[in-house]
Amino acid sequence: MKYHFILVSRPPWTGLAVPITYCFLIVSLAVQDDAALLTVTYPDPNDPSHFALKCSLNPNRTSLNAKIAYAEISKIPEGLLAVANSSYGAGLARSSGRYDIEISGQVGRADILHSSVRADFRYGTCEDAGTYSCKVLYAEHGTSDFKFTVTQQTIPNACSDHCVQANHTTLHDFDLNSFSVACSWDMSQCPTSQILDLELFTNSDYGWSRVANLDVNSTGGSLHVDREFTDRGVSGSSSTSGSSSKFMVTTDAGTCSDAGVYRCKMTYIPSGSSTSKVVFAETRLPECNPGAFSDFYKYWNNYDNHYYCRVDPSIGPEAELISLDVSTLSYSDLNRTEVAFINKYINGGHAVATAATVDTQAVDGLIDPHNATNSYLQLPYPMDNTWATASDIITCKAVYLNRTSGNVVVAIEEGTEPN
Repeated sequence: MKYHFILVSRPPWTGLAVPITYCFLIVSLAVQDDAALLTVTYPDPNDPSHFALKCSLNPNRTSLNAKIAYAEISKIPEGLLAVANSSYGAGLARSSGRYDIEISGQVGRADILHSSVRADFRYGTCEDAGTYSCKVLYAEHGTSDFKFTVTQQTIPNACSDHCVQANHTTLHDFDLNSFSVACSWDMSQCPTSQILDLELFTNSDYGWSRVANLDVNSTGGSLHVDREFTDRGVSGSSSTSGSSSKFMVTTDAGTCSDAGVYRCKMTYIPSGSSTSKVVFAETRLPECNPGAFSDFYKYWNNYDNHYYCRVDPSIGPEAELISLDVSTLSYSDLNRTEVAFINKYINGGHAVATAATVDTQAVDGLIDPHNATNSYLQLPYPMDNTWATASDIITCKAVYLNRTSGNVVVAIEEGTEPN
């Protein structure tokens, strides 16, 4: 007799803090390699990165009234993306945590034509290219003999065309205070009869937002930065040198929320063709390092409130703290202001107020040489908001030495005053 184990992880959308893993024991499980069906569609002809996957059973390999007990879509090797289990939640499909992917479907229905798991990469990026698997556990109608079937499909890279390039630069490797993103193209590498549009987008869990576009039909090419980004201090420029051209957006008021994928989109008509073509290039601004932690302590009388900048306990005992720093970014004037800091090598390791509105005597702090998590930088937070307003981005920055690797790490946490 053969015993087969299937591990299924229920992710944190159950409401629990950690995933739960279930182990199903299936006796005499037959493997049917050609019964699973993973269908790929492209809903938007102008966006080759927008694709949808459907995991189901092949009606040519099984009876229509077979019953699916379990189905999942995974990316190889990253792992689970969508799952449905007939014994949980009415068999409705659920996401494993990628909120930018629309998950739908249901298993356990009366026939296989209405049982499936679907994943729509409506806001997908070129990073979503790769191999996906569809795994299905099912039984024919009237039997308890479960069969397990798997199939795969490979999604091509939508950024494989080299007509347009994307790149980014940051002033510092550890934060996004100052960065730029550029779109460039070389007419000698990509012969075109006409360029119709050039755009730069940024991606988030809520979809694509246009940052800027270049009107190539205007004299010299007119670059327009969308107001949402100009209000946040983003400016743009464009240039041409021979057959190469580019446009670039820059900011000195960046925050950790600006991390993510930036896409250059080029719509053009290839030479010898009358049909337009859309090509992409993408670059990813790295996320800020985790490890800093900040707290507001607000008391009932509102006259003894404090803000704390600390080190997150997750960095472990191998961290040797060097400094803590608090600064603010005001979107009213797009200025970043250092408020206070504490550095083990400066001022005898005592906290220092650098903002004129903060009294050094009211700033407190400690750097524990033996345990970084005991360290803190404390600032008063009175009702009159002398060093920050409700709309300011408040940054807590921790610089520490990792004794194990020997690397200096800069960790950042950003937030605003709580309501």
